[in-house]
Amino acid sequence: MSVLGDYEFWYNLGNEQFDLGLTEDAIASYEHAIVIKPDFAEGWFQIGNVFEDDNDGEAAITYYEKAVTINPDFHEAWSKYGSLLHNLGREDEAVICFNHALKIKPHAYVIWLERGHSLRNLERYDEAIDSYNHIVNIELKNIETSFNYPWHWFHDAWRSQINLLSLVERYDEALIKCDRKLEIFQTDISSWYQRGDLLCKLKRYHEALANYEKVIQLHPDDYLAWHYRGEVFGYLGEVEQALASYDKAIEMYSDYYRTWYNRGLIFHSLGKYQAALANFDKTLDIYPEYEECWCDRGITLHTLGEYESAINSYKKALQIYPNFSNALNHWGMSLHALGKYQDAIKKYNLAIENQPDYYQAWKNKGVSQARLYLWEDALLSCDRALEINPNDSQAWKDRGDILVNLEDFAEAIKSFDRAIQIEPKIPTS
Repeated sequence: MSVLGDYEFWYNLGNEQFDLGLTEDAIASYEHAIVIKPDFAEGWFQIGNVFEDDNDGEAAITYYEKAVTINPDFHEAWSKYGSLLHNLGREDEAVICFNHALKIKPHAYVIWLERGHSLRNLERYDEAIDSYNHIVNIELKNIETSFNYPWHWFHDAWRSQINLLSLVERYDEALIKCDRKLEIFQTDISSWYQRGDLLCKLKRYHEALANYEKVIQLHPDDYLAWHYRGEVFGYLGEVEQALASYDKAIEMYSDYYRTWYNRGLIFHSLGKYQAALANFDKTLDIYPEYEECWCDRGITLHTLGEYESAINSYKKALQIYPNFSNALNHWGMSLHALGKYQDAIKKYNLAIENQPDYYQAWKNKGVSQARLYLWEDALLSCDRALEINPNDSQAWKDRGDILVNLEDFAEAIKSFDRAIQIEPKIPTS
């Protein structure tokens, strides 16, 4: 038989052409192969690889599907098919492909990893965690002897699982995983950072401090370790220590916007509003699209009585994130301070539209309605705020004031009593 009638000849030629980047020639050769042998799954698969390499995912899918139809036990085709679907965001289909691949080769660890990522994106978190387990539970001796087992798969699986456990608030489990990883990789900085974050979420702040001290010991010039050290001191209320840590972080790297922002928050909490503004401005010099900083800058300006300037900051925040309820609520507060009660109510309504359980907006709406003598409406807003947060003493006090104006004195007294019960020193007159 002539070599030209040999499908393997055309297939091998296609491989050589593909390796040389001659994609059109490679496709032509593979097509010769599958014309000669239509059930040649590897030929269909290789055409799919060429199209995927050429960023034509939809065409590649057609050929991968044909390959696995011809040979349902074609592990590599199922794997590539699943990876492509994952990259295209077609996660349900990707999981099906990964499941087929794993039935054929249950120890194909990278597929467990990719399957976990797809399940995570589908918010099927328990299944994703289990998928990652197939990698992170491997004994170290087996990892070291595994053929063609890149270490980054192992790190990716462990990091992804810890992050996912944290996302679903299974912090203790995540911490156990993190500690186990650090037993193996004692100098892995990313794991020390994960561990510190988990300890903070568990409110084990002193342990978190020791954790970041370990990072500093390993990498004395790591500005992020000093930054997070500052955050932990902030959680502990030790603001001077927090500021000292932030200063050290800035000394090492002055362009990390979060450090300047956190300094601004501390200065605001200390009543040092001009210093807070200076830090917020520095934050925005570095990262102008940081909507939370624009909002907090506005809050500081409002506190200084600069209501129009505050509104300009809120407007900037909302240009970046139009549904930012906190900025809408505080814009309403500045309008209220300017005596523009109707306009304030409109902003509160927008905040509530975006976040129906935003009790501060309901409470503030009630206050503005009361200024317009809309007592019944104000009572409804106040009651809604208290449905969401029944422990807000100021809302109970406001409710009492509204009821006095409605001449429902018995209910007013009950509201004042409730306010005092929550906060004994709250003024009720």
